[in-house]
Amino acid sequence: MLQTEQHLDEYLTILQSINADVQGRQIDRYYDTPKNRKQYQSHLNVFRAGNDFRERCMFGGNRTGKSHSGSVEMAYHLTGQYPGWWKGYRFTKPIRAWAAGETRDATRDIVQDKLLGAPHAIGQGMIPKECIVQIRKRSGTPDAIDTVQVRHESGGISTLQFKSFAEGREGFQGQRIDFIWLDEEPSMAIFQECLMRTAKTSDTEQPGRMLLTLTPMKGLSDVANHFLIDGRMVEHGDRYATQVGWDDIPHLSKKEKNELMLSIPKHQRDARSKGYPSLGAGAVYTYSEDDLVCDAFKVQPYYWGGYGMDVGWNATAAVFIRYDRDNKTYYVVDG
Repeated sequence: MLQTEQHLDEYLTILQSINADVQGRQIDRYYDTPKNRKQYQSHLNVFRAGNDFRERCMFGGNRTGKSHSGSVEMAYHLTGQYPGWWKGYRFTKPIRAWAAGETRDATRDIVQDKLLGAPHAIGQGMIPKECIVQIRKRSGTPDAIDTVQVRHESGGISTLQFKSFAEGREGFQGQRIDFIWLDEEPSMAIFQECLMRTAKTSDTEQPGRMLLTLTPMKGLSDVANHFLIDGRMVEHGDRYATQVGWDDIPHLSKKEKNELMLSIPKHQRDARSKGYPSLGAGAVYTYSEDDLVCDAFKVQPYYWGGYGMDVGWNATAAVFIRYDRDNKTYYVVDG
């Protein structure tokens, strides 16, 4: 009986050790098979674009795995442990990196959690436990981490610093940074400051890279428009943008998507389900343009008519309106 209990204890110890190793290598469980990579082709396209574009933005709907993809790329760059299937940009030596969220709490609960694991289980995130050399905690925010040193495949040490948009533009000044991951949308001032940090300071440095993973709840903001041309996501200059919606990922069932859609206000559905900048959370009028537009029809001569005009020194705006008294409906028309 004693021998059986001893064997059982040894068996449990082995199982715990195996489980710890698996948990410590979470990064190996993402995009690990050809089938899995095919299902997440939209994510791989973002990785691949890092070869040619300094600035990349994944406009993703909620629950599309955009933060997962950002943490995966960050872990690869910090460790230099690129898998055989990786077709994206590669740093050949240890890097200095930033990862930032909207607030310190959001950075801790989302970005830090993805990369390092929960506060009570550091080492179970995307960065393998055996690669974590040293951690320095942040004061003022419980369980928040300021800086992590990560062992690079070359033998050197990469450095990752966690930040938040709440620090303002001044919090993103300073040293040159190789890779910056911004989870959710910063102000244009912070975005531009980050972009300046990626500029080369010598011929021996590799060009820096920036990755934004966001749900465009601020609508057609300055940052969103920076990546768009005439409202379209196209590759231009040093910028790459792509849209990842619920139909582009396999882990949401049709039933779940339908249930989620019913709970989302109409004016937020494009942003939350498709990753397309629409009216967003800060909209003044909380209804969709689809609720206002109708098919073309012949305006009846008995409709009341009126117009408004704003005369400017270099441009004049005018609007023509017809009123259907029977249906109590106003129409904006072309004259």
